[in-house]
Amino acid sequence: MRVLFPLVLTVLFFTPQHKLQAQSTRFFSDAILIKYEDESTLQVIHAKQGVSTKQKVDQILSQFDSHNIEPVWKDGYTNQLSRTIAVKSKTVTATDLTKDLKRIYRITFSETINPEMLARKLSSIPGVEYAEPHYIRRIHTVPNDDYINKYQTYHNFNDAWDISTGSTSVVIAIIDGGVNYHHEDLDGKNWVNSNEAPDNGIDDDGNGYVDDYYGWDFWQSGYTYAAIQQDNTPIAEYSYHGTHVAGIAAAETGNGLGISGTGYNTLYMPIKVGGVEDDPETDDDESDMIGFGYDGILYATAMGADVINCSFGGPDYSATEAYIVKFATDFGALVVASSGNSATDLPSYPAAYTGVLSVGSVETSDMLASYSNYGYSVDVLATGSSIYSAAGYTNDGYGASTGTSMSAPVVAGLAGLIKAEHADWSARRIGAQIRATSNRINTNSYLYGNGAIDAAAALTNSMPGVEISSYSISGVDGAPLKLGSEGSVSLTLKNYGLSTTNLIVSISSEQDDISISTGSVTNIGAFATNDSTTLSFDFTLPSTFNLNSTPVFILTFEDASLSYSDFGPIQVDALNYGVMEANSIRMSFSGDGTIGYSEPNEGAGGIGFLPGDFGNVLYEAGIILTANNSLVTSSVRNDNDFDRDFDALDIFGISSPGVVASQDGTGEFSSNTDSDLDNLDILLNTYAFDEDGIDKVVFSEYQISNNSTEDWTDFYFGVFADWDVNNYENNSVDYDASNNLLYVYDNTEGTNFPYMAIVPLQQTSANLAIDNAYEGTETSAKFNLYDGYTDQEKLNSMTAGNANTSVSNTDISEVVASGPYVLGKNNTISLGFLYAYGETLAELQNQVIAARAKSVFAVDEPGTYTANETESELPLVTNLHQNYPNPFNPTTELSFDLSEAGFAELTVYNINGQKIKTLISGALTAGAHSVYFDASTLASGVYLAVLKTPSTSKTIKLTLLK
Repeated sequence: MRVLFPLVLTVLFFTPQHKLQAQSTRFFSDAILIKYEDESTLQVIHAKQGVSTKQKVDQILSQFDSHNIEPVWKDGYTNQLSRTIAVKSKTVTATDLTKDLKRIYRITFSETINPEMLARKLSSIPGVEYAEPHYIRRIHTVPNDDYINKYQTYHNFNDAWDISTGSTSVVIAIIDGGVNYHHEDLDGKNWVNSNEAPDNGIDDDGNGYVDDYYGWDFWQSGYTYAAIQQDNTPIAEYSYHGTHVAGIAAAETGNGLGISGTGYNTLYMPIKVGGVEDDPETDDDESDMIGFGYDGILYATAMGADVINCSFGGPDYSATEAYIVKFATDFGALVVASSGNSATDLPSYPAAYTGVLSVGSVETSDMLASYSNYGYSVDVLATGSSIYSAAGYTNDGYGASTGTSMSAPVVAGLAGLIKAEHADWSARRIGAQIRATSNRINTNSYLYGNGAIDAAAALTNSMPGVEISSYSISGVDGAPLKLGSEGSVSLTLKNYGLSTTNLIVSISSEQDDISISTGSVTNIGAFATNDSTTLSFDFTLPSTFNLNSTPVFILTFEDASLSYSDFGPIQVDALNYGVMEANSIRMSFSGDGTIGYSEPNEGAGGIGFLPGDFGNVLYEAGIILTANNSLVTSSVRNDNDFDRDFDALDIFGISSPGVVASQDGTGEFSSNTDSDLDNLDILLNTYAFDEDGIDKVVFSEYQISNNSTEDWTDFYFGVFADWDVNNYENNSVDYDASNNLLYVYDNTEGTNFPYMAIVPLQQTSANLAIDNAYEGTETSAKFNLYDGYTDQEKLNSMTAGNANTSVSNTDISEVVASGPYVLGKNNTISLGFLYAYGETLAELQNQVIAARAKSVFAVDEPGTYTANETESELPLVTNLHQNYPNPFNPTTELSFDLSEAGFAELTVYNINGQKIKTLISGALTAGAHSVYFDASTLASGVYLAVLKTPSTSKTIKLTLLK
């Protein structure tokens, strides 16, 4: 149950959002989930904008034929939760536990928009914490006919039952496709709602569910959310999976029939959340669909379940599901979930959430099953192959099944035994106890959790339970983390288990080329139950590190006096973007050509574009390059997904204060084998000034180098942006010809949202306004983006001129572009763009005029740029060329061109912006110049060379590698 939070370098924590490629994403076509900010935040937003967040959501939803908004947390749950708190003698209150859940709502609507797109659009509204599709999970079963039962001998359950046979006061919830609770080996072992009289048509206990004596069926029938039917009979009808799972965890044991449930005397609570009849229209198999796992976990927790088994999963992270899992865990219910059957190391949810005990499968007691998922999100392993258990829908049959679905209830039953012995233990402590007493199956790898469970040891040997509760990463002394430099990790540990006496924490890297600099071993010593402690360590990130990989650090926890051994991973995601925030704009740039977000559909890999106090107003942005009237390379959407045509060459770094501005950013990326334009390198420099008049502008300079063997003709470069300002369905784009300014704003009456613009600093080839939902006859300047963005549409966008500069009252995007250029081989051009806003149009115009006058760097106008034929020819532009060699040790040559005679200064800075050495300062002639830089006295790392003239500034990165 370890923490696997992705991390951004500004010490902002996210929860992981990996895609499990071996599983398909599925969600209801007519439903999403939304969570609002707290009420005090909503009131501030309402006062500032003159309209409430919920009114804006309603405005967007009003376009659909019908829609409905209902809270996920039902009023009846509060009554039931209060009763459960009293029964379990807990000190918490229902109000404290549910304050987050009460801000989550389920929205249903007519099927006229993709739920993923609607969710991301609603997420951009200030006051909306998040919106997401209502995901559907799949049962983790592999059909099998081999009738062999193994867990009693593999995991020492026979010995464990000599220690404890559990208790009927302990309840394991089976969140599944229904349970045949009339089965001979399950009848009498099922929990019943003693506060509800059966079949009287009255909600006796006031929990919101009528006659839920045996539990509840959240998905009896229906294939869209609007058609869903529920009832009070959670019995298996189209899938025996839940019956099989319930038997493994809680079948009647010692009755001379069938099988022995690992939980022995524990009861099970049947909750049906899927397993419906095949859809007659599509003929899709729906029997293994789990659509209401969220609701099942909520119901189980409120009704007092001690353990919650989830033998299902899917590839998509859900913030709602994560909140509900946290609620259950905090209340004391341990969620046990199967890791998945895709034989991959990518996480499956809910198993991968913090606090969940994730269970994979072993083929024998010491070998991973061939089908089982593995990876850093897996906690323990249990047998899952050919497990014999109750089967059938309404009869007393038995059968065998294989999968991590079978492994999870083996562990859930063990958790029930431990809860019976230690009624006061928290969910986290029970999970940690099972982890700590397991036996690792491969001591050379941390991808299989802490190994195969040992039921007898878990009931006999009380153990510590040390876990990583939080961490942050940065460069040393707060400097940006860059390739070839040192980084620092600070973290907090918490002990959920027995107090330690001599705890030793050791740190290592899973990547051979990342070395731990300091703090690799720490003696914590005594570490009491429920106490926390902090520590840190430094590491070196080599200049050759592959930024497409994920750094992973392993912390091992050892207390030899207690025979305790466990570990926790730190998995660092989102290394490759930085946040500009020196003035009134907060926005992120990535080292792959994306702007705002590198994962737009998930709102991940960045923070978007936040003007002032208005919240994010950007859905997606990135660059497009075209050449030869046919070649397209980009970092924006395509007709199926997103173009991934660039690979980062370094982490996008931020320096505050910067060398040039209040804050400088720099990143470098190159086109990859997926792109049409090969051997293309781009150095991106960004600048933000905290100065009156340009405090609502971020400058960006793209230095584009053609390192191929051919000239690129008809070369264009542009920026695409899909803006979502306030009510995205009511956005507009207009054009100010006098300032060559294409600007975006919200057209909703009575609101006061800012005006946004992306402004080219060189001559434009396109100022294109796009109606994303356009339904007319498509032309080169008018097309629909809801069906994707094709290469031909991108080519047309680059040369659209001012053919379409205005769209109104719709969902909009824009493209601003420059060209055509002839970019010769081995040549570089520099282009610039401003990202700006104003609270009024006049303020936006004034900010743009002032920023253009600033002349932070020189740009190249459309034309022909080929290598000089003779040395006597004067350069057309001032430019600082990349040093050679690079990386270097210890000397390198710096060369630059001056387009005109005059003062020039060439200075080297370290990555913190501190001046290292001025190489040239004085009047120089026009033409080519060069100078050698000797770095023999400097440490390895990244440095910046800055060329300044009265009219421009140029920056390159130098990598010293000793």
